[in-house]
Amino acid sequence: MKNLLLNKERIKASGKLNRPRLVLILNPKPSLNSIHRFTFGQKILLFILFTLGMLFCSILYSSGPDILTATPRHHSFGKTWEQSKYAQLKTLAMLIEMYPDHEIYFLDRDARFLGQTGLLIGEIENDPTLKNRIHFLNVSRENVKDPLLKEYLKQEGISEKSLEQGKKILFIDTGFIGSLPRHIMSLFPNHKEQFRVQMVEAAPAAREYRSPFPSMRVFGTEFSKYYPQQDILLSNLNIVYRYALLPKSELRSDSYVIDPQGKIIPKSSLGSRDANDGEINPIKTRQYEEDLQDFMRNPANRFLLDKLRREWKTAYSLWKEGDKPKLVNELKRWIETKGPQGLAMAMDFIEMNHTNLVGNFLITPEDLGIKRQEFNINPKRLTKHNLPVSFFRSCLKTLQGLNK
Repeated sequence: MKNLLLNKERIKASGKLNRPRLVLILNPKPSLNSIHRFTFGQKILLFILFTLGMLFCSILYSSGPDILTATPRHHSFGKTWEQSKYAQLKTLAMLIEMYPDHEIYFLDRDARFLGQTGLLIGEIENDPTLKNRIHFLNVSRENVKDPLLKEYLKQEGISEKSLEQGKKILFIDTGFIGSLPRHIMSLFPNHKEQFRVQMVEAAPAAREYRSPFPSMRVFGTEFSKYYPQQDILLSNLNIVYRYALLPKSELRSDSYVIDPQGKIIPKSSLGSRDANDGEINPIKTRQYEEDLQDFMRNPANRFLLDKLRREWKTAYSLWKEGDKPKLVNELKRWIETKGPQGLAMAMDFIEMNHTNLVGNFLITPEDLGIKRQEFNINPKRLTKHNLPVSFFRSCLKTLQGLNK
């Protein structure tokens, strides 16, 4: 201590005490001779080396979402998140019951919270079968052409062998044209009938001729009661955009690597951040997971989930049994008693019926007393024709404008 005071007095006497300098302490009992001061040029060089290191080093992703280890704890994150939680609950009730024979693959990262809601349902209901149906695919537009993609898919349960054994797969993507599910399906041309796609919000243009992808109005209606009766892309684009911008724990993956144990791991370069990534904040993301745990364990929300699952299960059973009159009456009851959410549920059933659940019979908007112009501004929504490319370009301009 005496040496420290003496050194302080010497520096003060030299008139340099108030001039901040970066120092490297090499001795636990420092003296003037044991303190190295970097020059201005050395400091600049160290800063540049540190920055380049951050840009070019990479992050290897962990094994996957760990929502099940989060402690239920209430947090307040504003209106968008509160709406999202109910939207996720209502959407999962539909997906679980309308696709009982499918493995459900959520495309990371934008659909991660939605998939985590599914995991929580399986955990809370003590349903290991449901938990085993939930999967996360870390595929992005940055790594979709990586040569290891097909091996990564095989590792995650999607392969020629699993498909030959009869595995059915449902992809969940946020929006807007399903380019990632399309590419994955193109890798397995002999098994197209075993794939289905549900979009949170699908563009009405540039769809496959035979099987356009349905949107999920039960999700969007939680944000706007007018959602079912508006054109999904043009009128409500901000819904899925806001949802995709919720905090995330890591950057978008841009490639795959093989670890020493032979496992294929998604990798992200820190310098590859996308403008649409939103806030990258692991701590805040964990708090969102804690709040989602708290929300899904609330008895009132569990009661709501159970009620919705029973309603969707009833509708699916009537469709499987071929009982069109009873199914029409059930969907009409939804519209009459549930308001906008009931209308959204009925519309979602119709669109799934025309795209993913083709086979027994078709329900039309007219069967439920819904005018087609109210079902969607686009009159070709339920047809197998694509809109002009010029229309889709206008959608892209909308996207670009929101992204500025």
